[in-house]
Amino acid sequence: NTLKYRHRFLLSDNFDYLCTRMHALTSSDFVPTFTDFIHAKQRSIGKQDLCFTLSSKCGLHRELYHIIDVGGQRTERKKWVSIM
Repeated sequence: NTLKYRHRFLLSDNFDYLCTRMHALTSSDFVPTFTDFIHAKQRSIGKQDLCFTLSSKCGLHRELYHIIDVGGQRTERKKWVSIM
């Protein structure tokens, strides 16, 4: 019912995803998937750099990811120019 009335509440964009994955996300042996990383959110200001590596399921390959977060609020957008 919450999703039916979502227009009445201030729900995060990833609320649907979190609800469908709740059991997995709270499991004691939880290992995040690539999709979990994509749906992760944290409010930020300014420019933030995050680098991390993920191993393939078989462990033979590692991929390096570099994420640049420039803050999503309208007041933060003027800071984007420095990285473009």
